[in-house]
Amino acid sequence: MISLKNKAMCCGCEACVSACPKKCISFNNDQEGFGYPSVDLDSCINCGRCEAVCPIGKALEIDDLLLAFVGYAYNEETAKKSSSGGVFTAMAKEFLSGGGIVYGAAFDENFKLRHIACHNERELRRITGSKYVQSEIGDSFLQVKADLEQKKRVLFSGTPCQIAGLRQFIGENDNLYTVDLICHATPSPLVWKKYNESMRKKYGGEISRFEFRDKVIGYQFSHFAIYDRQSRIIYKAGTFVNQYLRAFFSGICNRPSCYECKFKTIKRHSDITLGDCFFSRQFGISDKNGANTIIVHSEKGMNLLQSASVKYTAADLDEIVNRHYEITNSAACDERREAFFVDVNAKDIDIVMDEYFPVTIFCLLKYYIRVILKKIGVHDTIKMLYLLVKKNIKKK
Repeated sequence: MISLKNKAMCCGCEACVSACPKKCISFNNDQEGFGYPSVDLDSCINCGRCEAVCPIGKALEIDDLLLAFVGYAYNEETAKKSSSGGVFTAMAKEFLSGGGIVYGAAFDENFKLRHIACHNERELRRITGSKYVQSEIGDSFLQVKADLEQKKRVLFSGTPCQIAGLRQFIGENDNLYTVDLICHATPSPLVWKKYNESMRKKYGGEISRFEFRDKVIGYQFSHFAIYDRQSRIIYKAGTFVNQYLRAFFSGICNRPSCYECKFKTIKRHSDITLGDCFFSRQFGISDKNGANTIIVHSEKGMNLLQSASVKYTAADLDEIVNRHYEITNSAACDERREAFFVDVNAKDIDIVMDEYFPVTIFCLLKYYIRVILKKIGVHDTIKMLYLLVKKNIKKK
């Protein structure tokens, strides 16, 4: 029977819920908005299946193949509309064209993030793009299992912990392909719910979608953007200004397990790991429309990459790992976290954000300097020089 004394030991993958033969485990949100398992003791038969599939502290048979690449989707529109270089979208399109099913995180009509199954390119658009909030797995793992039992090919995308939970639940299956992310952390669904509701009130319910990484003025300086029902931008702000992004990156609202993440390793349970690549030019790959870091963990992952319409080149794995802190390091926790959640539950979210992440003149100054540098065409050059100097200082 599940015994959860330390919340940092639950990543919220929901594998235990899917595995329970008596369906006596439910996922209930705590005061921070994160889901944790709860067992109906009257129905529990103590079979131990829930603990067996929990990925925390479990070792899976992982392929030794570790290859690093940098690349982007050949299709310019695919790359432009993606948060990074469009590599996942390109692989997913090829997978769908071969009769496969693709799973990923999508917002519902109330902007709650849930995993869904996609059977065509129209549905695929819903699961592409970065979404900085923890998604609800629901019955996705059970759907994947049913698809695999019918000999269908499945491509499942998610965070490293979600992929580990799925693999622990399913086991080895030649028809299951998995893609995980270079994940920073997963923020609170409660904070996101309050924030997006506030934004919807401000804009009169005209919001059609939120973009957490919009390339409205370029890949190297992405924005949090909101679109209306006519696909017009009605709000945009960079990371120096947008309070939700500032909260996320500060470490004030992430899941407890993210501060002690058990999946921050080079070797993963997935077939492919994807992430941003802001330094692709040093490998001869343009980042005009965005670029991806690609780490292949298995032959299946290599097949996925080779079959997709993607331009890519080999990269040094050590260099990739050194440039991506999040691959092997957990997010830091803001010391104000406990007080922040007390306030989130007691006050209006706008008041809370203004208290913890005020938009000061200094914030606006940093933002507009970057906008100006971007418009005159020197922003990317300055950023590359900064990264080069930083790299050389570290070496010394």
